[in-house]
Amino acid sequence: MTTLGRELQRRGHRVTVVGRLDARRKAESAGLNFAPIGEEDFPEGSMQTTSRELGRLSGLKAVQFTAELLRRSVVSILRDAPPVVDREKIDALLVDQVSPAGGTVADLTGRPWVMVSNALALNPDPHLPPCVLPWDYQTGILGRWRNAFGDTVLKWLARPIIAEINRLGTTVLLVEQNTRQALSLSRRGYVLENGRIALEGSGAELLGNEHVRRAYLGM
Repeated sequence: MTTLGRELQRRGHRVTVVGRLDARRKAESAGLNFAPIGEEDFPEGSMQTTSRELGRLSGLKAVQFTAELLRRSVVSILRDAPPVVDREKIDALLVDQVSPAGGTVADLTGRPWVMVSNALALNPDPHLPPCVLPWDYQTGILGRWRNAFGDTVLKWLARPIIAEINRLGTTVLLVEQNTRQALSLSRRGYVLENGRIALEGSGAELLGNEHVRRAYLGM
């Protein structure tokens, strides 16, 4: 992100990095402004501590630890970032894809935003193993099934993150081809067919709907 920041700065923009205290040194060494958030939840040095803890874990425990860390990060970002964005008079946001609350902050503050994938490719793809799981690349239908299963598990583990966003009264619009997963996460769902709303209801109601089960769940 600092590379993008320097290029924007070269083009005449004022660039401010909004992040935890551990990011201050790198941002300022790149010649960028820095505005801290999450000082209570993530004091200086906490990144090294959590990285050390994560290094002792593996498998599902490591994934669960990361999901909880992201949930805490979401709480911190949604609480602290909006007033900082207003105070710093930021016009637009570049949001790291690993920061799931960044887009919500932009929506809350009425700013345009762009998501940047600058480290891990998080977009689920059944042809590729999830980037956070230690799986080798495999071709064939068994590999795709395995990858899709891994993506489903990761989405299930991410439910507390979505719950935190909802708890603060923020609406999340989820457009998803995985009907079962989307409806299990949603309080309310809509089924579009040929560009029109064919069905609507709570996630639980639609999961139990006979038409949805036959047409989209293969049951």
